[in-house]
Amino acid sequence: MLATDGGSRGNPGPAAIGYVLTAADGTLLAAQGEAIGVAGANVAEYRALLAGLEHASRLGLGLVDARCDARLVVEHVSGVREPTNPRLRELCGAVREVAERIGTVAFTWVPAEANTRAHQLVAEALAAPS
Repeated sequence: MLATDGGSRGNPGPAAIGYVLTAADGTLLAAQGEAIGVAGANVAEYRALLAGLEHASRLGLGLVDARCDARLVVEHVSGVREPTNPRLRELCGAVREVAERIGTVAFTWVPAEANTRAHQLVAEALAAPS
């Protein structure tokens, strides 16, 4: 399972991403939180999803259950809605490209309360001195 979150202080403002990648048995495969400079919240959410999927691809995973608390991002990458913003359209294409390399990726929206570890990584990255 891949849990991702992105956030910014301001829109745009200082932004960070976080993701947690676990095996089916719950074993932690990776956890990453990092500042990404100045970005809006949607860009941060996309960048978190992209970073987590890229890590899963590097590990050679062929099946990923990607969970994100940004409903808009999930709707975009799942094809429910197409992004109209050019930057989000570019990021959506990048996410879909990595998902194709992986093989099977299920994108699922989850409420923020179900995404606490990824959210915590974002908060820690935003709080860290630059």
